[in-house]
Amino acid sequence: GPNYLRMLTLNPTGNSLDSVTVVSRSIGQAAQGLHVQNGEIHYVADGGIWGFQLGPDNTDQNSPLRKHVTLPTGGEHQAHAIRRGSDNNWYLIVGNDCDSMIKLQNTTSPVIPNPRAGMIWRFSDDWQKREVVAHGLRNAYDFDFNERGGFITYDSDGERDVSLPWYRPTRVFHMERGDDAGWITRSWKRANHDPTMPRVLAELGRGSPTGVKRASKSSLPERFHNGTFVLDWTFGRIIFVTDQGKTEIVAQPNNYSGFEVTDMKPVSDGR
Repeated sequence: GPNYLRMLTLNPTGNSLDSVTVVSRSIGQAAQGLHVQNGEIHYVADGGIWGFQLGPDNTDQNSPLRKHVTLPTGGEHQAHAIRRGSDNNWYLIVGNDCDSMIKLQNTTSPVIPNPRAGMIWRFSDDWQKREVVAHGLRNAYDFDFNERGGFITYDSDGERDVSLPWYRPTRVFHMERGDDAGWITRSWKRANHDPTMPRVLAELGRGSPTGVKRASKSSLPERFHNGTFVLDWTFGRIIFVTDQGKTEIVAQPNNYSGFEVTDMKPVSDGR
């Protein structure tokens, strides 16, 4: 949240917290992207991507804070989730208010020379090489990798156009390097059948896309294999979308309120 990062530790029953640790108060904005691995924390807030190493007390008190990249943060359509790929590169998804980031692209032969709207960026391990690898999104908050290195993401609809003929609902995309998801302007979004579009796995109507998590096969029922969980903040829905485009609502509150889901992670047994 604003002005803090906290670590919440569950007790063995999983029904209450054993402890709440304030990891850092160096942050100002609420982080919209957060990556934790091997005691190293990276977050997206305060005008950039920042990183620090947790100390023995699980705080940043004795660790220098490093700013890796300067970019727009804090807005509803600015920089969002950060992930690390199996290629050891960093990946960041941003909304359609990040045009100023285009000047960061520095590869000699970019796959997308003139990126547009919401983008997926790839940064090298040392943050020096920067390239847009997919674009044309409206405002997808999160994404995950499939087993072949493609991206699964859940993009926003054009809510101002609802009930009009050119309205496009929230959509789950399977995107590959170089793909364009078809958002041109507020009232100009390419249809699913356009030959330049990536594969549309599902249309999910109105909503506010948030978390995206590829399913693990280790201990889930077979119907949750080969697919992706996507989260909708507006209606509190957790939806599973198979690679063939079949959808199933896994969880949803009875009265559409009080369950504003934002993200999900597997626990140690893979669930």
